[in-house]
Amino acid sequence: MVRIAALICAVLIYIPLFNFRPADNFICLLKRSEIDCISGTAVSNPVRSSFMGGTYRIVLECERAFSGTCSSACSGTITAYIPSSIVESLYPGKIYSLPADYKSHLISQGAKLTLNINRKKQFPDNVFLVTSAECEGFEGGLTGKILKVRALSRLNFKRLMYNWGEAGGFLLALLTGSREYTQKEVSESFVNSGLAHIIALSGMHLSMFGALALLFGRKITGRKVSGIIQTSAILFFVWFAGLSPSLFRALICALIYLLSDFLRIKRAEPVDALCMTFLIHTVCFPEHLFEASFLLSYFALAGILIITPQIKRFFSPRFFPCISNSLCQGTGAQVMTAPVSIAFFGKIMPGGIISSVFVTPAVMIFLYCGLFGVLICMLMPFLSPVFNAIINVIYCVIKGMVFFFAKIPAVTF
Repeated sequence: MVRIAALICAVLIYIPLFNFRPADNFICLLKRSEIDCISGTAVSNPVRSSFMGGTYRIVLECERAFSGTCSSACSGTITAYIPSSIVESLYPGKIYSLPADYKSHLISQGAKLTLNINRKKQFPDNVFLVTSAECEGFEGGLTGKILKVRALSRLNFKRLMYNWGEAGGFLLALLTGSREYTQKEVSESFVNSGLAHIIALSGMHLSMFGALALLFGRKITGRKVSGIIQTSAILFFVWFAGLSPSLFRALICALIYLLSDFLRIKRAEPVDALCMTFLIHTVCFPEHLFEASFLLSYFALAGILIITPQIKRFFSPRFFPCISNSLCQGTGAQVMTAPVSIAFFGKIMPGGIISSVFVTPAVMIFLYCGLFGVLICMLMPFLSPVFNAIINVIYCVIKGMVFFFAKIPAVTF
């Protein structure tokens, strides 16, 4: 039944005949073209974007809008693009010439912001270009204090990763989704080699973090308590990294299985779990439904679950099982995500089928070493240069492989 429900829901959402899209919920008495300033609370972390030559995208829950001497209460959310010089003013290694009256604040989820709008640049769908921004601190109460701790923790983690050079920037992107210190050519090569899913927070990162927590939990407390430790670690990772569409999908899938184990009931079939996750995701975050990361995440996993078993029939179980499994999974994911890639990017990267076999294990080793290094360096900072050298060697190997596979031509439409 859950498969039928998910299918009906997908048809109603994505078939053009029904034209279903999340409602425009930004409401204000002032004309959109006359708004000079908007204040509200940031409900997302700033995400680096190439929009208008380099800005940060942030979602703002609006409270009040201003136009000259007039003001009006408003509600709903907008997407604001803030100049990099403002968002990165506190980041390590980022030096900008800011106005003398500028107040340097940490712009992050939960911050109370006042954004000055560029009225000369008008965009549809409640998108605003910001000329300047001021932060008045974080929202009150316990929630605001927790969000402030999170923002400061992410900033301190960026400082640690900055000291580790290029490898630290790559580890920062893998663990938090922040790509401020990831080389542009490296990010582009991951995309061109069909490996964009590796640098996007997803199930691979969540499962690795959960597996480590489960391992240490069993060693320290035993089997019963280890499940609670694993769940807590997964929730902490998602809280720290932020809710991207692919990571939220992975979180819901993980919680479904963890709940089944806790209640000692039979686990749902993987396809059924994916369908349940899709339905829950649709209700919780309908704004994700038409994003490329949302569609690629679900289509890729559906390809692995549905198409991969059919492809495996053509491979002998004696033919290097690890390699053949990776090839089959890569093929299944590529086949299912091809329509989405064509619709959003106008091309598909078949080289990802082969490149994932070699790059994914190397990235997993890099992640394990990086996480272990972070924990050790927090306890014994003098060992930081040692781990810096180790992860930079692994990073150089990964970068070399990605640059090589990026040369495989894409199929353009």
